[in-house]
Amino acid sequence: MSYRLFVCILPPPDLAERLAALPELLAAPGVDLGRAIEPSKLHLTLTFLGDRHKKELTRIHESIERSVSGLPHFSLHPQLLMTLPRRQTPRLLAATTDEQPTLMEIHRLLVTRLIRPIARETHHALLAALHTDAL
Repeated sequence: MSYRLFVCILPPPDLAERLAALPELLAAPGVDLGRAIEPSKLHLTLTFLGDRHKKELTRIHESIERSVSGLPHFSLHPQLLMTLPRRQTPRLLAATTDEQPTLMEIHRLLVTRLIRPIARETHHALLAALHTDAL
């Protein structure tokens, strides 16, 4: 059995609430942009790992723990909104963050330790699945 995996950071609940409200705040009056992500499910994707077999999960979990062990706490600040995918009809609304040194170090360590992450967009928090006819 395989799982589609990614590594993420969960924002504090108050920030998750504010980010989850953005799609509705941005929509023109009477326009439904799509399905907003529930605050409890909102996360910042760090690295997409792709499909991985169940037998790899323990090693992956240990690698993630080693990657963040001993690193200082840090704060992230939303920077830009973007739609994904970038080169096709947008289906998702996401927010990017500033690239704090600790965040970049975590990403580097994850890529180094987990060997085959798939190159994806920059760090982002998914905010909504868009209705393509709303664009």
